[in-house]
Amino acid sequence: MYRVTNALLCYDRIYMIDPTDTEPVDDTALCGAEEIILYMADDTLEPEAAASLLGKDTVQPLWSRDMYTVYCVK
Repeated sequence: MYRVTNALLCYDRIYMIDPTDTEPVDDTALCGAEEIILYMADDTLEPEAAASLLGKDTVQPLWSRDMYTVYCVK
């Protein structure tokens, strides 16, 4: 997380998800969002699995740096 701290500070809300918790996310603000910018460590889990936990079905990679990739999830 420390690698992306400066990038995360530009967002109004930040949610952190434990990759070992496979229960679907039930936060209404998060699940009701049209799109989510997802910062994910490359060794965490597949981005499609994260999108599924968020109730979304489209994952588009935006860019990658060091040991993480940023996705747009819709």
